[in-house]
Amino acid sequence: MKQHNILVLLITGRSAGWCQGLVNYLPVLGIIAENGGVYALKESQRMKPFTAINDIIEHRQLLQNNFEEIRQKFPHLQPSSDNQFRVTDWTFDCHECSQDELLTIEKICQQKKWGFTRISHKICDRQTQKPYRKWV
Repeated sequence: MKQHNILVLLITGRSAGWCQGLVNYLPVLGIIAENGGVYALKESQRMKPFTAINDIIEHRQLLQNNFEEIRQKFPHLQPSSDNQFRVTDWTFDCHECSQDELLTIEKICQQKKWGFTRISHKICDRQTQKPYRKWV
């Protein structure tokens, strides 16, 4: 693509840490990660938040506290393994969550003025439409 002057900008919900590696190794203009929370351009190779965060440690603690509060109502929720590499958001696995549970979690987040992004991917058998694997 570079030979044809096509610039590539990757956009993903993955963690800043994961995307830092991509922007360093792939021939891309840059990357937007954490569902729009951070970005990096090839020339700088550093992840930067779109919105200023005065105290990252305090911000991460607030996110974790909110997660723990939600987990009191839904004890089966587990933090995602890549949270330690995130800057702006907190992710958790909710493979077993029902639609009602997800809506309740979303309402809790809205009441606290926090965003909530649901991402669900299903890879299905074409004939049975049953998922091989599901993750959020």
